Amino acid sequence: DYFDRASDCFKKAVKEDPRNEVYKKALEMNARAPQLHAQIQKQLQAQQEQSMAEQKLVSSENSDYLYDVAGW
Repeated sequence: DYFDRASDCFKKAVKEDPRNEVYKKALEMNARAPQLHAQIQKQLQAQQEQSMAEQKLVSSENSDYLYDVAGW
């Protein structure tokens, strides 16, 4: 997993330079990254599903309008 590999790298960086706050913060943020990634993916999927439902509704409405106008 990429997050695990990143965590190993950040741990090594903190071990080599324990006073570096950027390394410490990166390690801390990396620990939360999998949950954030999953949350973002879930939101993106929900948006995509909503968009597809809206497109289906619009195409259905357009189709009904065409049939009404054309008299089919």
